[in-house]
Amino acid sequence: MNVTSIKIIYKPLIIYNNLIPERKKFVIPYISTSDLIAKGWQSKTFKPNPYKPEKKIFDTRRGEKVRSKSEAIIADTLYEFGIPYRYEYPVKMANGEIRYPDFMLLNLKTKQEIYFEHLGRMGDAGYRMDAMEKMDLYRASGIYPGKN
Repeated sequence: MNVTSIKIIYKPLIIYNNLIPERKKFVIPYISTSDLIAKGWQSKTFKPNPYKPEKKIFDTRRGEKVRSKSEAIIADTLYEFGIPYRYEYPVKMANGEIRYPDFMLLNLKTKQEIYFEHLGRMGDAGYRMDAMEKMDLYRASGIYPGKN
């Protein structure tokens, strides 16, 4: 591929990226960009975790509420680096149970969804036991640490 053909391929993308937001609403690009994929993925509506909504007291830069200062730092870091994420997105486990991992991320290159559990209180024995049971349930449902 020579330089001229690269310019031809990317010129429409450059034109689209330079449009003002109001005009972008009227254009559906033929080739989806990472930004559009991320926006579409993140805009999927879902029922939030019903567990103690009053505990969501920490604000993120993206304008959502999370349950801990650590989760706020994680959310802000993901947001700052442009990593698409969903907070406490419902996931159906192999046993039919619905779980809400702290974060679900989207790898824009592979389109793979990655589950991120913070596990912030591992010093607490009860919390640690619950966390290990949760990890067993994730593995039984095809969600493996270090893989997805």
